[in-house]
Amino acid sequence: MLLASCISSSGVHNTRPGQGTLLDRPIGPGLRKILVDLRTDPPLCRQTLRDRGIRVMALSDFRESGGCSLENGVAYGGDRTRLSQEARITCPMAAALSVWEQQIVAPAAQRHFRSDMRIVEVLSAYSCRTRYSKPGAVLSEHGKGDAIDIGGFRLSDGRTISLEHGWRGKHDEAAFLREVRDGSCEIFNAVLSPDYNAAHYNHLHFDLGRDRLCR
Repeated sequence: MLLASCISSSGVHNTRPGQGTLLDRPIGPGLRKILVDLRTDPPLCRQTLRDRGIRVMALSDFRESGGCSLENGVAYGGDRTRLSQEARITCPMAAALSVWEQQIVAPAAQRHFRSDMRIVEVLSAYSCRTRYSKPGAVLSEHGKGDAIDIGGFRLSDGRTISLEHGWRGKHDEAAFLREVRDGSCEIFNAVLSPDYNAAHYNHLHFDLGRDRLCR
């Protein structure tokens, strides 16, 4: 797979002073429309990431056997919070994650732990497979680069909160994880947590597919 170009910014936003960027808008119908528009306008999506000051590597479009593909893809390492591993995802998914990090995860970490979020643990992003890796099943959103699985969080004070142990663990960790899950439903189309089924016992699944589901 070829790396097409680097999308970066020196931190200067291409918006008028005081406006912020498209992704700085508060969560609501207006922001959701922006995220939808980014799916059909690759140049706008890339410019939006530049305006945000996010450095990502743009990926060449590619297809694999089995119907998998990654179009308008980027290698995303996080916004102000780092991802534990670079995620190959679509540009709109990267934009949605940036909003999620800043407007959902960071405030929740301050409310529950009085600490900044340092690292988001990524278990899976683009992966050419069907749902639950079952032969003959529907193609997973992971096979389109429109999904990511989050296994936990590391705080700046050194504390680690995992989905596997925190979901039904200490009160503050369980409350934090549920607040993150509930807030994520305002950004992503599908949000699946350990409450959904046993297959999600250790992670939060987010995707931008057609199905609307918050569990």
